[in-house]
Amino acid sequence: MSDFQDPVELKVDDVTFWVASSPGQPIEPHTFAAVRGGSGRYTFRLLNSDGTQPVSLPEGLRFNDGTGQFEGSMPTGKDVGEWTYRLEVADQEGGSAERSFVLTVNPSP
Repeated sequence: MSDFQDPVELKVDDVTFWVASSPGQPIEPHTFAAVRGGSGRYTFRLLNSDGTQPVSLPEGLRFNDGTGQFEGSMPTGKDVGEWTYRLEVADQEGGSAERSFVLTVNPSP
């Protein structure tokens, strides 16, 4: 029997938020990444497009390193724009993968 583990695979979707209709409007935790392979529990790390930290997110948004989800409140009008980030995931055995994605904040519809 082999101890070989499938490599960690990461699929990441671009993320779009709309400006809040009222300040502090909470968002549902937002999953945008799918991970498979590897071994054990996954941990996530959000990086700027150049691979650095800390990451500057639109006001009110937080990234949960344990779940790989965005949480917090909807962005405000001052945060309309587009940003490119990198998501890195690692398993307990040291396997990892990373992908880039775009986070967009659109004006209120």
